[in-house]
Amino acid sequence: ISTLVWAVSDDVLISENMLEGFSHDIPTASVRMLNFDLADEPKSLYETVLEDYYAPGETVTINLRITSENAVVQAVSAIFFGQKVALQEFEDRVWLGHYRLPKDLPSGKYFVKLYLRGATSLNVAEQLDLEVVPKVAEILLSGNKFVSANAILDELNLKPGDYFTKIKAEVNRQRILDQGFFEKVDYLTKPSGNRVLVEYQV
Repeated sequence: ISTLVWAVSDDVLISENMLEGFSHDIPTASVRMLNFDLADEPKSLYETVLEDYYAPGETVTINLRITSENAVVQAVSAIFFGQKVALQEFEDRVWLGHYRLPKDLPSGKYFVKLYLRGATSLNVAEQLDLEVVPKVAEILLSGNKFVSANAILDELNLKPGDYFTKIKAEVNRQRILDQGFFEKVDYLTKPSGNRVLVEYQV
């Protein structure tokens, strides 16, 4: 899970490219970070938490907490693939929003545009990273003749239902190799609906 903290200080302007896609909601000329009138040290305005990975068809939940006692936030919105989602204030200073990813969304790195609106001095735009990967449908072991496949696969930390990444697949390829039963281990992947089948070959 990754946590993004937006820190602001006096006289910090948001760049125009951060407003692309919703400039009709936030006039560029009037956008300015909240002026805290405190020390010169940057102050935390809010923090938001996203998971490390999401799979196609899953629901993304944005949990945003206002950490500055001085900030008065009136509205929080997010833009997913051109669709605007209004976050609701779930409890005092905590805002929640949900968006279901398309089931056929290709794997890759995307971003979500997030903005907060309050008094005339509080208009904040932010871009959040969003990585989409498939989940594992099944893990197979082929080519083994003398060792139980289950005994090998039980030692892996990649299981059906986990998020698939090449790093995880490679780490577990090495785990199989480190068990000492095989001189060479490779793996391949095959699509299985919107999931992926992982086959280790020995």
